[in-house]
Parts: sequence; structure tokens; C-alpha cells
Amino acid sequence: MPDRPAGIPPLLTTAQLAQRLNLSTKTIYKLAKSGAISAMRAPGTRTAWRFDLATVEQELRANGAASD
Repeated sequence: MPDRPAGIPPLLTTAQLAQRLNLSTKTIYKLAKSGAISAMRAPGTRTAWRFDLATVEQELRANGAASD
């Protein structure tokens, strides 16, 4: 795997983000599809999403905490 350039945050999978935020993957998908959290599709895939943890945490704080 190539080294990540300085200043580029690591991106998390849906499962990793769900675990870090103590939410279900279903909730993460709902939040992403509704636009409540920023998400991007992994290149070359139709279903794999990636998330920047710091951005998502900031969005959830601004919009109120999510719950299952």
C-alpha cells in the first residue's frame, strides 16, 4: 500500500466508522445517504463508502448526536 501524503487523513470503512462511533452500519448508511455525514465512494466500486472520522465527528456535533 502506498504511503499517505502528509496532511491527508486516513479514511475509514463503514464498519470501522460504526465501531468507532458505537453505531450500527445500518445507521451509518442512513446518515450518509441522507447527507447528515460526509461520505465518498471508494474508487472503482459501487457500494464501498469511505469516511473521514474528524469530519464526521464535527458534523455530528454540529447536528446533534446520532442514535440507533
